[in-house]
Order: sequence, then C-alpha cells, then structure tokens
Amino acid sequence: MDCVKLLAFSPDGRFLAGVGQNNTLIIWNTQDASPIHTRVTEVPFTMMSWGDVMTHVNPKHPSYSLILGNQF
Repeated sequence: MDCVKLLAFSPDGRFLAGVGQNNTLIIWNTQDASPIHTRVTEVPFTMMSWGDVMTHVNPKHPSYSLILGNQF
C-alpha cells in the first residue's frame, strides 16, 4: 500500500480496513495484525464505512459488512 487514503475500524474493533492510493484494500485482524483480506481494484475508493456487526444468526461467528464507494 503506497499512501493510505482511508482507514476504519470495525464497530467491535476486531478488524481494521485500509485503502491505499494504489487502490489496494487490506483488512487486518487487530488481535495479531495479520492481513485477512487483500484486494486491488481498478477504481479508487473515496468512501468507506463498516455496517453493524450482526450476531443474531450465530453469536459465535458474527457477520460484518464493509461498504466502499466513490464520489464523482
């Protein structure tokens, strides 16, 4: 990741998402700093927000939403 443009922690603090100037999205586990997801996109993101942590289906394995977008 060249220069970090966006950073956001998940609502429960378990994950940190970052988007770089080179259009790379990385999600890290904050407990051990390991990257758990990496993706390079063709279009740059200018907005990022985590949704609510969903625990109603399986409290032991919550679901997460990360919303990414662009401003034109």
